[in-house]
Amino acid sequence: MRIAIDIDDTIANTTNYLMPITLKYDELELSGKGIVDSTKDMPRCFDWTDDELKRFFKEIFSKQVSYFPVMDNAREILKKLKNEGHEIVIVSSRNEKQMVEPYETTKKWLDDNGILYDELLTNIRYKGSVVEEKKIDLFIDDSIGQCTFIADNNQIPVILFGKETNNIEYNGVKRIDNWLEIYNYIKKLQNSETLTYQDILEDKEIIKLINKIDSESAFYMSHGRKHINSILRIIDKVCDTFNITDKDRNLIKIAGVLHDIGRSISNDNHDEESTVFASNYLRNKLSNEYIEKVLSMIKNHSSHSTREDNLDKILYFADKIDFSRDRLEDNYQEKYGFSSVLDHIIGFDFNIENDYFVNKIKTDGTITLADLVGEKYKYDIGIQYNTSELANAFGYKYKIYWDNNLLFVGDKLFELSEADRRKK
Repeated sequence: MRIAIDIDDTIANTTNYLMPITLKYDELELSGKGIVDSTKDMPRCFDWTDDELKRFFKEIFSKQVSYFPVMDNAREILKKLKNEGHEIVIVSSRNEKQMVEPYETTKKWLDDNGILYDELLTNIRYKGSVVEEKKIDLFIDDSIGQCTFIADNNQIPVILFGKETNNIEYNGVKRIDNWLEIYNYIKKLQNSETLTYQDILEDKEIIKLINKIDSESAFYMSHGRKHINSILRIIDKVCDTFNITDKDRNLIKIAGVLHDIGRSISNDNHDEESTVFASNYLRNKLSNEYIEKVLSMIKNHSSHSTREDNLDKILYFADKIDFSRDRLEDNYQEKYGFSSVLDHIIGFDFNIENDYFVNKIKTDGTITLADLVGEKYKYDIGIQYNTSELANAFGYKYKIYWDNNLLFVGDKLFELSEADRRKK
């Protein structure tokens, strides 16, 4: 993980050290009014003119900077992060107006205090540009303005450090006031298992949106709770078949829970709505790398999308192959005035047989594939395409069975009689 970190009041305990000195300086040399706006950072909290600010930086800040103490546990945590393979980019707005040779002065302070890092940048007024240029995964700063801007524009986890005046709630910004907690938070970001699909299913906000999708459904097949539960079962079977890691399995399931959540906003372009929602919802809950994987799966779960990543293909397969009785809405017959042949499809089994990925469609034995095709969607075409894409992704050919009858081997369709298709 590439972590961008501010210096003053983040690594260096600047304000606590300078405040007594600055108050005395203000009393003896400048306005003598003391702090006039406690919501502003030091030295902006004083009622000073631009010329007086320049005097402060020249006569106080630049002369005291080498004595700034390190924040509690900052040195130790940064060393620990470096040893664990993280890249540390220190980004400061310190500039020539505040001190002579800001880069050299800051570098000396870091070295003298044993602060480990990979890169130092000074004279950076707008830090969002650095986040983009350096491909930063996590941003840490004490400035509300910098943090909120990056949260809005760079879509990465943001930590707003310390200070009582930083007591805000802002989407995408996590307020933390000590380095031990920062370390624990980074460990959580690294490991997607700290946020599981079960956690999301139990989130009151998500429950409310799923209930909204269910209550406003205008279709006999669920896009809410039943659909989610069904594709989670399919995902598990597919992941077992292809030996998908637990970490990736969890990410696929997270995408499975959220892939249709945009329908709570609009059924039109729901994949885009779901992607935007998931991007905001997952920020500060997963690492940027894992969020991108989940967003890719959600974005590409529609038929018009092109899928390159295997995780994308697993979610797409699970979503599109879900046409069993488990997905039918309760009391749909009364609501829509017909009975669906999907009531007779029990589910699916998947396994590997030599060079083949095998998809077995299980029914109650009372319907044919022709019955299924006669309904709204051409399921036979979808079955073949979805199975083919998934099998090819993992280097297999494919077979498709309708109950115990072989239906497809690769692109070859076995023309079975209706009587054969009804056999168990």
